Amino acid sequence: MYILFLRCKVMLTHTHFEQDVTFMTGAIIHHAESKSPALNLEKGTISQGYLLCGMANRFFYSLMFYLIITGSPRLRAAFNPWVVVALLNLAIWFVVSTVKHKHPLYHVVATPEMVNAWPYTFESRAYKHIMHHDTGESFSGDPLLDPLFDWQLHMFGRLHNSVLKLTLNTPGHFAFATIFDHMSGAACVAMMFLYLHIGACITPKGAASVPNAQAKKTKAP
Repeated sequence: MYILFLRCKVMLTHTHFEQDVTFMTGAIIHHAESKSPALNLEKGTISQGYLLCGMANRFFYSLMFYLIITGSPRLRAAFNPWVVVALLNLAIWFVVSTVKHKHPLYHVVATPEMVNAWPYTFESRAYKHIMHHDTGESFSGDPLLDPLFDWQLHMFGRLHNSVLKLTLNTPGHFAFATIFDHMSGAACVAMMFLYLHIGACITPKGAASVPNAQAKKTKAP
């Protein structure tokens, strides 16, 4: 279940990075003024651009899962690709629904003292979310993913501003953002490839093929 959770978080963190940095489609008003609603169930609001980047990534990562599993005999023996795709989308729905409930509370309860809170607790997520508003870091609130995407954030800024000296809303900026996003997506797919193989190592061999074997036995005369 934890590996499934990580796969879901990779997709959502990639989407968050696209919204805030790569394509700047999401929650601009909320980041400028934290009191402005973003993901908020009670107020019926959602981050700007989430439906665009989020739905595109759902399709992309669902396709990648299907192709990775069907292209590997080892993974096919451990996972049913359609079940994995369904679980991914179910996990995304669960995580987004949870954030809709808790996101407004993060801004109410977060304090500097929560910096030492245990990972994956409400206090830790609240602190990291408020820190994200101050520094731009901590896109996921996950101790395994945050260092990777924080490094990506600083690399994007250094290349865009210092090395290439690009200006916003120019052809060079759009080309760089598109290429960077493709590279980020490839890195995320590589992470999911790794997580799938780790999951295959702890999954009983032939687990995904058991129903097929039983079906053949029932059809035999």
